[in-house]
Amino acid sequence: MSTSGGRVLVRPERLRRLTASLLESAGSSSTEAAAVASNLVASNLCGHDSHGVGYLPEYLRTAVEGRLVVNQTPLVVLDAGPLVVVDGRRGYGQVMAAFAMERGIVRAKEIGACVVSVRNSHHMGRIGAWAEMAT
Repeated sequence: MSTSGGRVLVRPERLRRLTASLLESAGSSSTEAAAVASNLVASNLCGHDSHGVGYLPEYLRTAVEGRLVVNQTPLVVLDAGPLVVVDGRRGYGQVMAAFAMERGIVRAKEIGACVVSVRNSHHMGRIGAWAEMAT
């Protein structure tokens, strides 16, 4: 950690660990906390600070309030060939989006195309991260 021009600079790995620790303190499993923390820090590193660790207070607040359900599992509510709909059940959007994209990529490889929708999830972070999974 260092300071520069009144700002505090934190190395990405240290920021990931700190962010994950805070998410775990709100009840997330270590796996969930690591996934969400990695997405938030990666957003900052890509220059999308609006979707990075600055969202952490909102995540912690909504988890405490029960509007975000930690350790939630996605539920596939429609699986019809090239169309898949995943219900996030108010869980972390990063977890739900990764699940949906993994499923959609497999399906697209099987049949040539897939449209995936995620509903009822919490904030997904930087949306471009999920499209990048398919490249």
